[in-house]
Amino acid sequence: MKLKKIASLMLAGVMAISMLAGCSNNGSNDNKGEETVETGIVAAVNDALSKETKEIITFAADSTVDTQLKAALNAAGEKATDEQVRAKLASIIDDSKEVYAANIANVLNPTLSNDADPQEVTGVAVFKATDNLTEEASMKNLVDQISTLVDGHLKANNVTATTFVGSKATKYSYDTAAVSMVKVTALDGTTNYYAAVVITVTASVYTV
Repeated sequence: MKLKKIASLMLAGVMAISMLAGCSNNGSNDNKGEETVETGIVAAVNDALSKETKEIITFAADSTVDTQLKAALNAAGEKATDEQVRAKLASIIDDSKEVYAANIANVLNPTLSNDADPQEVTGVAVFKATDNLTEEASMKNLVDQISTLVDGHLKANNVTATTFVGSKATKYSYDTAAVSMVKVTALDGTTNYYAAVVITVTASVYTV
């Protein structure tokens, strides 16, 4: 009888330890996920832009974009591609702003019709840092990707604050330009860094 009692107590002890271990593991898994990195990327992107681009666009931090990027990463799943995350982010912004969240090229190469004035378009782009980089190196990698895309499109399409076509002039106002960088730690412990750029341009057409 004593042996049975001792065995029961030992079994209860083992079960208690197992439960505690399980709780500990669950707690560590809950800590795996998205973490917004410092907004140092904002200053880094602005510094990297060309002089001509700086006259048109200034990036800022935006807590809403931070939240939306984290939600997009959750929806896209671990180790998602930049385009998979961009599609999720565009959908989230569509729902929140009730506007069409276009590819970033539609904003940096605006071809808005002269029929409506003013017009507003929001562009979305997502970038993924090269694998196996430190946080500092990942930020530099993302900044290089962003500045190359933004500078390249604006220069290639000769976009300035105001463009003239015949008797029509179009004034482009980049009122909101946000950049967010998020670190994602996968369940296997690997880390990936993503950045999102969300730019809204308003075009006002007038006769000269």
